[in-house]
Formats: sequence, structure tokens, C-alpha cells
Amino acid sequence: MSSSPATATKAEPVAEQQPPVLPSEDQRPSWSKQIPGGPNRPAHAATFLSRRDAYPTMSMTNYFDIDTKYSLPGFKRPDGSYNWHCGCVAKYVTGPCGLYFRKFMAQIDGLLKDDSAFDDPNARRAFEDTHNDVMRCAKRYEAYYKSFIQDIESGSAPSFDDVK
Repeated sequence: MSSSPATATKAEPVAEQQPPVLPSEDQRPSWSKQIPGGPNRPAHAATFLSRRDAYPTMSMTNYFDIDTKYSLPGFKRPDGSYNWHCGCVAKYVTGPCGLYFRKFMAQIDGLLKDDSAFDDPNARRAFEDTHNDVMRCAKRYEAYYKSFIQDIESGSAPSFDDVK
């Protein structure tokens, strides 16, 4: 029985990754010119980070305070846009009935801006339809929207007549 001696192989150095070379504009297919990001960007790109580059620059305590720094309280921002990150509505708009809830809140906001909307029967019907859509969906996910349903059913939430 013969055995061959084990030979040690030397590890070859790994070549450094180079970014892909893009073809010139006239060599690219026409569909690639419509890719978001412009014609000089590849459809897919790989980003290579060193361990140091991938390390977070923000301390862990700052992650906990990020909402208070970047999300002002209140449903409306000073510029009039909606603050969907506000704690007062964030749970509802990101939940399973988020689409219905966003429509409902936007409709309430529109009605509050126009005093004559309260007298319009079409506006009242549209509000009631949207309210019914929200409530139907919320009752399907009762565990998630429990506090919202309780506020509506107990009368502590504002209704169409209360806002008038």
C-alpha cells in the first residue's frame, strides 16, 4: 500500500473587487436607459463594506430617542402636511386597516377646513361611508384596534356632529 506525501499548497492572494465596467451609451440596450437612477448606473449594484464602514455611527441610546428628535408631536405639521409618525395615529395607520384609517383622517381634515361641508348631504354620506369602512375593518382586527373601537362606541371620540 503506497501513500503519497501530502503537499502543502500556498493560498493565493484574493484579488480586490473592482466595480463593474459599464458599456458606453450606444452599446446599452434601449430598455436600460429607462432604469431609475439614470443610464450610467447599473440595474443592480453590489456594495462592499469593510467591517469598519459597516459599524453604526449612532450610539444605541440615540436609536431610542430617534422618534422624539425627528417626529414632532401632533397629527399636523406646521406646514399643514400630515404627521403619520405621530404616536397619536402611528399605530392605526400602520396596522391592517391603515389605508381606511388614512382616508378617514384625511377626510376629517378636509371637512374641518371647509365649514360649508358640514351642511352638504353628499359630504355627510361620504364621511359616513368612510367611517363605516374603518369600523368594519377595525372590527375584523378587534385585538389590534381595541382602544379605537372603545373610543368610538363609548362616544368619547369626536363624531361628525361634534366637529360641527
